[in-house]
Amino acid sequence: MTHDELIDLIAVRFCPPEWAFLASVRNTTGYRNFATTADALAMNLWPTRGLELYGFEAKVSRPDWIKEMKTPGKAETIAQHCDRWYLVVSDKEIVRTGELPASWGMMIPFGKTLKIVKEADRLKAKPMTRGTIASLLRTSVESSVPRFTAAQAERKAHADGQRFAKEQLKEQRDKVAKMIKEVRDFESASGIDMRHREDGRQLGLAARFVVEHGINGVIQSLQWATNSLEQAHENMKSLVKKVHEGAVKTGLSKPKEDDDGRH
Repeated sequence: MTHDELIDLIAVRFCPPEWAFLASVRNTTGYRNFATTADALAMNLWPTRGLELYGFEAKVSRPDWIKEMKTPGKAETIAQHCDRWYLVVSDKEIVRTGELPASWGMMIPFGKTLKIVKEADRLKAKPMTRGTIASLLRTSVESSVPRFTAAQAERKAHADGQRFAKEQLKEQRDKVAKMIKEVRDFESASGIDMRHREDGRQLGLAARFVVEHGINGVIQSLQWATNSLEQAHENMKSLVKKVHEGAVKTGLSKPKEDDDGRH
């Protein structure tokens, strides 16, 4: 799991409407050497829940956590203004027994959210400095979209969607009109009313045959079929004659009489 994925899980766990969530919050604005950053802050928005401010430090590896332990005062820069402070790790094995500061809580991934494996103590939060407040407001502005801007974007998206729908509808209507015209042209030229036909497939196969072979090809095919039938007829007559002659020779049949009664 990456650091960003872990931050996303915190955002899912502390989401609106109960929480206001901010990621990567510095303790002040500007670029002073002593400025530090909290991986995330979440402010509870419901008075019945105490309007508490939670701070989070996210770690995805053991070496990263060891580095954090070597500078214990770093987290305190922002943690001192929070009501609770949590360490969020991708795997609980990252933190060994006795390493977690007594007042810190800890969370680990649980499906698509987080679960608390150790509750954080309630801290005595100190008032925020102007620099910290400015940093919170800057982060909020940079991570959110002004309401009027969102409304403008929504109106534009709606207008674009309507225009696209109209264009698509016109395109489909034009296609249908073209298809209807082609059917009407076919009916006019062929004398066939497609609305009252039940043998559309057979008619289509016949039309396909004509298109693929051309009218001359159709005529040639019919001529070939006619010649074949005529040849078959002659062959049958010859065969009947031979059979009859054989039958006469063997006495199984009488010779045919001519029109004047002669054999």
